[in-house]
Amino acid sequence: MSQSESDLDLSAAIANHLQSASEAKDDDPSLNVLAVDIHGGSAGPDKSNPFYKVPLSESANYLRLHAAKDGLTSGRMSHDQILEELAQVQKITGYALRMHSTPAAQKALAKFSKEDAAHAQDLLLFIVRIHEGVDQMKDALTANDRELFMAGYYEATQAFEEMDVFQDKVIAEGEAEMAAKNAAPETDA
Repeated sequence: MSQSESDLDLSAAIANHLQSASEAKDDDPSLNVLAVDIHGGSAGPDKSNPFYKVPLSESANYLRLHAAKDGLTSGRMSHDQILEELAQVQKITGYALRMHSTPAAQKALAKFSKEDAAHAQDLLLFIVRIHEGVDQMKDALTANDRELFMAGYYEATQAFEEMDVFQDKVIAEGEAEMAAKNAAPETDA
């Protein structure tokens, strides 16, 4: 299998997972990573584009971090409301971290090319940084330490922003490989 075929397989696997997640009947809609319409954003992926991703400006969890910070600095949110915003972010990051450690995920990752496995590892590290930044925000809120809260906020939002740039790069690579594959003349076997 060539590198471009393995990358396309990865894209197909991700698309299939997203499709399954969007069709799942879950009692807790906040666990659906595609549910981003808390602040008027998209309702889900563009199913005609296998490389679609939610724009960072519409990411529910990224917006929750900003809402928590704004709620603290403006005094418009109680500590309980801020903690609830942060808990919603950690519900998703915690789920992603738990899923990554499952035998099924490890088995799937073992089949990835080296490059794809490195991409998956990079994404995991971004998620860990977001999760830890939110932990710091929660601890700081409980301790009434605004400076520590802001440090956690900056760590988590910077991880989101870096992950967004990384995803754009990986998507551009995948789109280029798909275009090259589609432009290549077919040969008879």
